[in-house]
Amino acid sequence: MTAELMGQEVSISAASDAMSLLLVQETAVDTFTVNVVPRGTLSVMLPLVSNGTNQTNAEQTLTTMVLVLGIMSEQKAMIGASINRLKTTINNLTASSINSEMALGRIVDTDFALESQKLAKQQVLNQSSNAMLVQTNNSKSALL
Repeated sequence: MTAELMGQEVSISAASDAMSLLLVQETAVDTFTVNVVPRGTLSVMLPLVSNGTNQTNAEQTLTTMVLVLGIMSEQKAMIGASINRLKTTINNLTASSINSEMALGRIVDTDFALESQKLAKQQVLNQSSNAMLVQTNNSKSALL
C-alpha cells in the first residue's frame, strides 16, 4: 500500500510475520521493519485491515500509521540519544586511556632520569676516589 501522509510518501508491505514501512523523504529513505508478535503491543497498535477498499478501513489504517510513525520517531530519537551517550562515553574513556598511557610514560621517563642521575653521581664519586688514591700513592713514593 502506498499513500501520501503529511506531504511524505509512505509505503507499507506486510509479509509473513514482519511488516516493512518505507518512508520516502526528499533527502533520505528510512526503512523500518517491525516484527509483529501475536497478542503483542504492536499487533494492538497496528491492526491490519484486510479490506483496504473500504474508505473507513483505509482512513483507520492511515490514522494508525500516523500514530505508529510518531511512536517510531520517538523510539528512534531515544535510540539516537542512547547512541550519542555511548559515543561520548567511548570518547571519554579513550581520552582517559591516552592520558593514563602518557602519565605512565612520564613516570617511566622520570624514573629513567633519576637512575641516570644516580649513575652519573656514582661515576663521579668513583673517579674522584680513584684520583685521590693515585695522588696518595704518588705522594708516598715522593716521600721515600
